[in-house]
Amino acid sequence: TFFFSRDGGLLAVSPTGGAPHTAWASAAHARGFSLSPDGTRIAFVTGAASGGDLIVHTIANNADQTIAHADSALGAPSWSSDGVTLTYSVGGRSAELIPHYASPPEIGPKLIFVATEFARGGGGTTFTIPATGGTPQPVAGRGASGAIAGFGRGGTAWIDGTHTLTTRTSNGGL
Repeated sequence: TFFFSRDGGLLAVSPTGGAPHTAWASAAHARGFSLSPDGTRIAFVTGAASGGDLIVHTIANNADQTIAHADSALGAPSWSSDGVTLTYSVGGRSAELIPHYASPPEIGPKLIFVATEFARGGGGTTFTIPATGGTPQPVAGRGASGAIAGFGRGGTAWIDGTHTLTTRTSNGGL
């Protein structure tokens, strides 16, 4: 099965053809899909600026588990390399989404690649949480003033099982 994000949800289609369909019911109005390193689970977020959930979907048994909730917008889930921990962001001003569509001439008009660019938004806080659920822990670092500050919304990638890299930061300029 080939999965792709479109119109605010996750669709699936067979590599041999057929019509795309919603991958599973809760994926219809979700975003921020992130495949686990072993390919057995997909983390994603639901909701809006007023609040949402971080959900882990197990592909084999088609089951969802809500592992975190916040009263602000959630985004950018990312798996640790061992699949044990997730990072995600909470809060901040929403960034404008700028979609870029491309249909390479060598492939033809049937396949369209979409890259989404996020215009600058406000800060937020990045958290880690066990992929099975638990208590979210804020990720913090030292800002230019030396004070402890939370990392900005989005752009977190795991380097190994214990270290993350934040490629986009808050307006605080960490």
